This record gives sequence, C-alpha cells and structure tokens, in this order.
Amino acid sequence: MKILGILALLIISFNALMQKDLIGELKRRFKNISLRRQMLIALFGLSSLLIVPYVIHQYSIQEQLLNLRVKEISKRVETSVQFALKSTIENNEATLFGITENKEILSAFAFGNKWGLQQLISPLHSKLQAYGAIRFQFYSPNLVTVFYTGEPEKVGNDISLVQNSVVVANREKK
Repeated sequence: MKILGILALLIISFNALMQKDLIGELKRRFKNISLRRQMLIALFGLSSLLIVPYVIHQYSIQEQLLNLRVKEISKRVETSVQFALKSTIENNEATLFGITENKEILSAFAFGNKWGLQQLISPLHSKLQAYGAIRFQFYSPNLVTVFYTGEPEKVGNDISLVQNSVVVANREKK
C-alpha cells in the first residue's frame, strides 16, 4: 500500500510539472546535452521505469512468502501441541483406568483405608508426576476426602466448600 501511495504521488507531481511548462524547459535543456549523454539519461530513465516495478513486485512476493512461512510454522506448532496434549491425556486415561479397575484400590477406598490407598497409589502417582499429575484425591459420596496424595492432613475435609466443580459433577452425574 505504501508503494501505491508513492506511485500516486509521483504521478501527481508529474502532472503538476506538465501544467507549469517545466517539461518544455527540460526539453530545451536536454537539446544542449551531447547525444551520448542523452542516450545515457534515456537509458537510465527507461531502466528505472523497468527496475522499480520489478523491485516492488519482488518485495511483494517476499512478503507473501514470509507470511506463508509464518502460517506454516504456526500450524506445525499447533499440531505439535495438540499431539503432545492428546498423548498426555491418553497416558493419563490409561493410568486412571488402571486405578479405577484395580480391585485392591477399590476395596481400600470402599473401606476408607487411607494407608492401603497410600501404598497402592504412591507408586502410580510417582510415575504420573512425570506427565504433570500433581495429586490424586479420593472422596466419598458425601464429599469428604478419604485420601489425598502429598497432603494426608486433608483427609476428612469437606471438599464441597472448596471445589464447586465436584459438587456440580456429582449433582449432574457427569
């Protein structure tokens, strides 16, 4: 857009020169210059008329290529992040499925055996920390914490006061 503005300014300037008869003055002075210099000036003028649009066009092409490259890199980053996130979710789902299907863990949870849960969950929790798992929290249907990795003092706490999302999930059965 800047280039089009410059070209428009040059055209306006050229029209102003023609109206003031400056072109006639330039023609008179041009006649007093040797033929060789006239040819060089004409060649320079013609080459400028050819080169300037070419340079402008090349600049435009380079800008378009740069924009395409930025979009391509953005798409690759987005794809990589999505893949990493999907992979992490799938790993966590597989591990959590193992927890929910483990009869020893379910039995310890059903009887409120926090020490049994600690022994069964701690090795899994250590492995999952590499994938970003911060804690595991088991709570009863009445929203009282039965087991909490890393913070055993929270056992017995009513989580309905601090985690409204759990209350909503239990109410909506989701």
